Amino acid sequence: MEALAQESGAGSGMGGPGQGPMGPPGMDPTVSIAITFGFSLLLVYPFWRIYRRAGLSPWFSLLVFLPYIGLPAAAAILAFQKWPNGESRRAGKGVFPSQES
Repeated sequence: MEALAQESGAGSGMGGPGQGPMGPPGMDPTVSIAITFGFSLLLVYPFWRIYRRAGLSPWFSLLVFLPYIGLPAAAAILAFQKWPNGESRRAGKGVFPSQES
């Protein structure tokens, strides 16, 4: 009876029969960690450039390496900061069309 419970994953806290805690059965956790790290590496350079152009410290781009909260945190910093070269300065130079008609 105990062997059957272990085989089906009952009582082990896993998602269901045959599901491991890190994904589909047979997937090594190091593979999913490596994939996550690879995507983070792809995102660091663009975020680094955006932060530098916005006049902020580009070291904030390393936040993307924090799982689950890093990417939203890095985007939130950009979304809610006042940019030194923002729209108000460009609007006076005629870059943006006037909203008044």
